[in-house]
Amino acid sequence: MIYDRALTIYDLDAPTPLQGTLIDPTDFLCAPREVFFKRFWEAVQAGTEISEMVELPLHHPVTTAQLAAFNGEIWRIVQVQHGQDKDGLPITTLSLSRPDRRYEIARPTGESAEGGDDA
Repeated sequence: MIYDRALTIYDLDAPTPLQGTLIDPTDFLCAPREVFFKRFWEAVQAGTEISEMVELPLHHPVTTAQLAAFNGEIWRIVQVQHGQDKDGLPITTLSLSRPDRRYEIARPTGESAEGGDDA
């Protein structure tokens, strides 16, 4: 698998998603995976929709309480699976769904609205 796509995992700064701003970004390289027909319909029957799947090399402590930025969009992490690839190397697979709302990404401390430093 070639890990050549950017993925950023964010935490929420509030206890509920309705109040949350995305903070503490962690960047990864990932590989997109295909969402097959069976997986898609199993998710629909469970009351959600899997729109994207990505694979990260190694095992990472990602949770479904976090959100992901992938392909220029914010995604809700529906499922995290730890396993091995066909070569026996550890991987983390994320199932992604469109979120119920839009999220604001917090700017790093010291950065102005124009993207420059406040100093």
